[in-house]
Amino acid sequence: TFLSMIFLDGCLWILVKYTTSAKDTTTTNKKQSSSNSGPPIQVIVLASSWPMLVMATRPFTNTLEAMVVSLLLLIVAMDHHHHHSISNKNSNNKISNQSTIPLWIGMICSIGLFARFTFAFFALPIVLLFLYNRWRASDNCWRNVGWNLFSLALSFLTTSLLF
Repeated sequence: TFLSMIFLDGCLWILVKYTTSAKDTTTTNKKQSSSNSGPPIQVIVLASSWPMLVMATRPFTNTLEAMVVSLLLLIVAMDHHHHHSISNKNSNNKISNQSTIPLWIGMICSIGLFARFTFAFFALPIVLLFLYNRWRASDNCWRNVGWNLFSLALSFLTTSLLF
């Protein structure tokens, strides 16, 4: 129960924070800024929905798969937000020193595939989105995509051998 709260609700809470910080802050009203002390409505809806109350509180492989998918989504969204904020601040320095992100994604994919084989169907579009975002952030350089793919595969294989 505690892990599902951390991985499902916590990841959603951080994702909501990133999506609301990406919006234009000049159009937000004072009422919304004063209500930032509690959990966002998306987290309350997720935590109080019956599938979460019934399924996510039991140690099923579906629950573990959902936790790993939400963590993977969070890492890719944070990477996308980071590259988007860099490209908005200065267009000359689009490539950042985030070489550990593909390693984390490879580890998470290995754990998710170990937990449940259907994880591959959920992770494939997320990993492709990550590679596409990295390709766009590097000014359409295929060499950087190859390096990210190599780092991801190396981390995946290393973690798989440890399991």
